[in-house]
Amino acid sequence: MTHVPHAGLGVLGTTNGFGADPTSRGFGVRVLATGDAGHSDCLAPHSVSLKSPARIACGAAQEATDA
Repeated sequence: MTHVPHAGLGVLGTTNGFGADPTSRGFGVRVLATGDAGHSDCLAPHSVSLKSPARIACGAAQEATDA
């Protein structure tokens, strides 16, 4: 899984994969900090990965933590 979303599969002369990496700045989005908690902890109360989206949803985007 370390290559996802960077994986691709050559089929019929074209490369099919997962597209642009959504965690890269080149994807055109704001990359937010996620902290060092594990995947199952991403929605834990007071976690870094939960605070930034909550701040954006509440209209306080300037307080969200960038990666």
